[in-house]
Amino acid sequence: MKKQKLFTTILASVVLLVLSAPTVFAAIGFNTNPATVNIYDFRKLLVNIINWLLGFAAVAATAIIIVGGYNWLASGGNSERIENGKKIITGGIIGLVMIILAAVLVNTIIAVLGK
Repeated sequence: MKKQKLFTTILASVVLLVLSAPTVFAAIGFNTNPATVNIYDFRKLLVNIINWLLGFAAVAATAIIIVGGYNWLASGGNSERIENGKKIITGGIIGLVMIILAAVLVNTIIAVLGK
Protein backbone atom coordinates (compact mmCIF):
# COMPACT_ATOMS: atom_id res chain seq x y z
CA MET A 1 0.00 0.00 0.00
CA LYS A 2 2.82 2.41 0.84
CA LYS A 3 4.57 1.75 -2.47
CA GLN A 4 1.38 2.48 -4.39
CA LYS A 5 0.86 5.74 -2.49
CA LEU A 6 4.48 6.76 -3.11
CA PHE A 7 4.16 5.91 -6.80
CA THR A 8 0.93 7.91 -7.08
CA THR A 9 2.51 10.89 -5.35
CA ILE A 10 5.56 10.82 -7.62
CA LEU A 11 3.42 10.41 -10.72
CA ALA A 12 1.19 13.33 -9.74
CA SER A 13 4.26 15.48 -9.06
CA VAL A 14 5.77 14.68 -12.46
CA VAL A 15 2.49 15.42 -14.24
CA LEU A 16 2.14 18.77 -12.45
CA LEU A 17 5.75 19.62 -13.26
CA VAL A 18 5.27 18.85 -16.94
CA LEU A 19 2.02 20.80 -17.11
CA SER A 20 3.53 23.84 -15.40
CA ALA A 21 6.66 23.99 -17.59
CA PRO A 22 5.19 26.28 -20.30
CA THR A 23 3.99 28.72 -17.66
CA VAL A 24 7.39 28.79 -16.00
CA PHE A 25 9.18 29.25 -19.32
CA ALA A 26 6.83 32.10 -20.21
CA ALA A 27 7.36 33.76 -16.84
CA ILE A 28 11.16 33.76 -17.14
CA GLY A 29 11.13 34.78 -20.78
CA PHE A 30 12.60 31.53 -22.11
CA ASN A 31 12.20 31.28 -25.86
CA THR A 32 10.61 27.96 -26.85
CA ASN A 33 10.19 28.72 -30.57
CA PRO A 34 12.88 26.71 -32.40
CA ALA A 35 12.87 29.11 -35.35
CA THR A 36 14.01 32.06 -33.22
CA VAL A 37 16.42 30.37 -30.78
CA ASN A 38 19.81 32.03 -30.83
CA ILE A 39 23.11 31.74 -28.98
CA TYR A 40 21.86 34.08 -26.24
CA ASP A 41 19.21 31.53 -25.25
CA PHE A 42 21.85 28.79 -25.10
CA ARG A 43 24.11 31.01 -22.98
CA LYS A 44 21.19 31.78 -20.67
CA LEU A 45 20.42 28.07 -20.33
CA LEU A 46 24.08 27.29 -19.61
CA VAL A 47 24.25 30.02 -16.96
CA ASN A 48 21.11 28.68 -15.29
CA ILE A 49 22.49 25.12 -15.25
CA ILE A 50 25.84 26.25 -13.82
CA ASN A 51 24.17 28.34 -11.12
CA TRP A 52 21.85 25.47 -10.22
CA LEU A 53 24.79 23.05 -9.94
CA LEU A 54 26.73 25.51 -7.78
CA GLY A 55 23.70 25.94 -5.53
CA PHE A 56 23.31 22.18 -5.23
CA ALA A 57 27.02 21.84 -4.39
CA ALA A 58 26.67 24.53 -1.71
CA VAL A 59 23.77 22.64 -0.14
CA ALA A 60 25.84 19.43 -0.22
CA ALA A 61 28.81 21.17 1.42
CA THR A 62 26.52 22.54 4.12
CA ALA A 63 25.15 19.05 4.71
CA ILE A 64 28.72 17.76 5.06
CA ILE A 65 29.43 20.42 7.67
CA ILE A 66 26.29 19.40 9.55
CA VAL A 67 27.30 15.72 9.43
CA GLY A 68 30.74 16.63 10.78
CA GLY A 69 29.14 18.61 13.59
CA TYR A 70 26.89 15.69 14.43
CA ASN A 71 29.87 13.33 14.48
CA TRP A 72 31.68 15.69 16.81
CA LEU A 73 28.68 16.04 19.13
CA ALA A 74 27.96 12.32 19.14
CA SER A 75 31.59 11.38 19.80
CA GLY A 76 30.99 10.82 23.50
CA GLY A 77 34.42 12.18 24.36
CA ASN A 78 36.24 9.75 22.04
CA SER A 79 39.20 11.78 20.76
CA GLU A 80 39.40 9.79 17.51
CA ARG A 81 35.76 10.54 16.64
CA ILE A 82 36.23 14.20 17.63
CA GLU A 83 39.17 14.49 15.23
CA ASN A 84 37.13 12.76 12.53
CA GLY A 85 34.30 15.27 13.03
CA LYS A 86 36.76 18.17 12.89
CA LYS A 87 38.25 16.84 9.64
CA ILE A 88 34.80 16.51 8.11
CA ILE A 89 33.88 20.06 9.15
CA THR A 90 37.19 21.40 7.80
CA GLY A 91 36.66 19.62 4.49
CA GLY A 92 33.12 20.95 4.25
CA ILE A 93 34.25 24.52 4.92
CA ILE A 94 37.04 24.24 2.34
CA GLY A 95 34.53 22.87 -0.16
CA LEU A 96 32.06 25.66 0.57
CA VAL A 97 34.76 28.32 0.10
CA MET A 98 35.77 26.71 -3.20
CA ILE A 99 32.14 26.67 -4.35
CA ILE A 100 31.71 30.36 -3.46
CA LEU A 101 34.91 31.25 -5.32
CA ALA A 102 33.78 29.20 -8.32
CA ALA A 103 30.44 31.02 -8.34
CA VAL A 104 32.18 34.39 -8.22
CA LEU A 105 34.57 33.37 -11.01
CA VAL A 106 31.82 31.98 -13.25
CA ASN A 107 29.57 35.00 -12.78
CA THR A 108 32.50 37.37 -13.41
CA ILE A 109 33.38 35.56 -16.64
CA ILE A 110 29.75 35.62 -17.72
CA ALA A 111 29.50 39.34 -16.97
CA VAL A 112 32.66 40.08 -18.96
CA LEU A 113 31.66 37.93 -21.92
CA GLY A 114 28.10 39.18 -21.86
CA LYS A 115 29.07 42.75 -22.74
